[in-house]
Amino acid sequence: MPEQVTKPDVLRWEGSLFCGLDLSLTGTGVCVLDSAGAPVAWATVGSKLKRSSSVREKVQRLIDIASCIMDVVGEYDPAPRVAIEGYAFAAPGAQNDLGELHGVVKSQLWLGLAVEPEIIPPTQARKVVIGNGRAKKNDVQAWLQGRAIRCSNHNEADAYVVAECLRTRHVDKGEPDG
Repeated sequence: MPEQVTKPDVLRWEGSLFCGLDLSLTGTGVCVLDSAGAPVAWATVGSKLKRSSSVREKVQRLIDIASCIMDVVGEYDPAPRVAIEGYAFAAPGAQNDLGELHGVVKSQLWLGLAVEPEIIPPTQARKVVIGNGRAKKNDVQAWLQGRAIRCSNHNEADAYVVAECLRTRHVDKGEPDG
């Protein structure tokens, strides 16, 4: 299973952490932000399978993705607040398989870390963070690059936007940090 997890050399954070997940079978993006909005961890995991792949291969892919997420989120004590980008209902694709991934990740977060993720629709996250709910993936990456925020791909960019939307919700409410 191809997996990439990168972190800055020095983790500059204190207080609350916020994790955004862009769940995808071929490239799940993970981003953890500190309370000021600076990325402290990135990850991308997933793989392409043929439609004819065995059930075992498909289940293993779900386990690999959930395991990567649990490794990143579980590294922090206490665990970060987590938000998952909601379904893009108009998007074509294997919606049943994606639904399975959502269920596996949500159950692992709850069972393994007692984390109940928030679900944030992609249009809402993009509207809150970059001001355009209908922004395309390339627009999101360009917006991040314009702010010197470096991520590896559009999956991580979407995960950043979800994490930043979550952070904004909680920081703007004046909730205690930590």
